[in-house]
Amino acid sequence: MVNQRFVDPDKLKHPRSASTPYWTTDLPINGRPAVSIANGGAPKVPNWHRFPGGFWFKFRPRSQIRCLLSRSLARLAPRALPYSKLFSPTENTPPRAVTRKVDSDASKALAAKGVEVVAADLFDKESLKKAVRGSEAVFGVTNFWDPSVFPADETGKGEITQGKNLVDAAKEVGVKFFIWSSLPNVAKESNGLYKHVYHYDNKAAIDEYLKASGVPYAVLQTFWFGENLWKLGSLTKTDTGYIIPVPKYGPDDIQSATWVGKDLGPSAVALLKNYTDGSKGVVGKVYPVVSLRFTYTELAAAIAIAIKKEVKFVPVETAGNAEIDEMFLFQAKVPVKTPSPNPDLVALGVKFASLSDFVQKEIVPRFA
Repeated sequence: MVNQRFVDPDKLKHPRSASTPYWTTDLPINGRPAVSIANGGAPKVPNWHRFPGGFWFKFRPRSQIRCLLSRSLARLAPRALPYSKLFSPTENTPPRAVTRKVDSDASKALAAKGVEVVAADLFDKESLKKAVRGSEAVFGVTNFWDPSVFPADETGKGEITQGKNLVDAAKEVGVKFFIWSSLPNVAKESNGLYKHVYHYDNKAAIDEYLKASGVPYAVLQTFWFGENLWKLGSLTKTDTGYIIPVPKYGPDDIQSATWVGKDLGPSAVALLKNYTDGSKGVVGKVYPVVSLRFTYTELAAAIAIAIKKEVKFVPVETAGNAEIDEMFLFQAKVPVKTPSPNPDLVALGVKFASLSDFVQKEIVPRFA
């Protein structure tokens, strides 16, 4: 079966089915040669895939850093290096990074900062038990886009296996608190209208498993990542400026977003600092991390003013992928009810910022 990320959008149907990829692009990809696909051929650069806006991205390799731990906090995440800044080495809480490749450049960079680097794998529960043993708390997140999860399985069910392994490992070694980074249950919240947003619903399935496990927990629920504007190319350069092409969204539809680099880490730290205080009600609660709320028309206008260039929101019919189309439909048609910023996280001391702050700090340095 051909990977559906290269299929003709006009032929895209549910369930996922084989189709002939034929898209081509002459655009460079992060300095790499352009990918060219025609008449059922394979991409010349392996593992690159088309995403909303007509650009391409590459799955992260399996050797990436998967975990960051300390004796008071075990943090499992696909981007340990940026988040390691939150948990600097100290005499009492030396951090530990867990990776499937201890000799990778990322691992060496962490080791140079005084972080202990050890090997483990989310598909190997025993290795996870060794990684989290001695930790008071675990921050867990799985990566649907890891090639061992998707496209290894068309619905990414391996992600659920990984999440359950992590919960089981934490429970079996006596972890006292589990912070889980999750996503909304699309099928449930849309009353069954959207049933194919697997990278959301797989994480939501782990929510239920964690809840039933008996491990004290809290959930941090994220939304559209503000970082997508540059990391996934959602802010696309044109001859006259930039466009923000978004499928299934109209000019007045509202997007709720998480400023991951600024708000997710502090939210996790706030839960860790407060979970033992019963009066705060942290344990067993879901915390939506709603950093920003905007229409894409408003976002384009804010960026245009800041970078002094033309920026337009451009509605498009499809992302070229049925699952991503359903995700955007869900986001556009099922509004997030939590205010922005989330008052429950504000009460725990998390400091959020405005859309203007986000644009000035993240967009202007990259696009002005």
